[in-house]
Amino acid sequence: MRDFILLVISLTILMTYTYIGYLLIVGNTDIQNSMLVYGSVSALAGAVVQYWFGSSKGSSDKDKAISNLTKGDGK
Repeated sequence: MRDFILLVISLTILMTYTYIGYLLIVGNTDIQNSMLVYGSVSALAGAVVQYWFGSSKGSSDKDKAISNLTKGDGK
């Protein structure tokens, strides 16, 4: 399910970049508003990449270790 959600978000980001580029080429939009949307989408793209690479096996092992520490297991 996680992979599907990331795929949908990534495709949405690409479509938004394409649409903003189209609007800038056609010239019927304000450039400041377009750049604001472009910056917001860029921040979302960074969050998706961070989630994708931050959710590796090493990260899940770290989560398990922290969970064990909070339970008082200590192993």
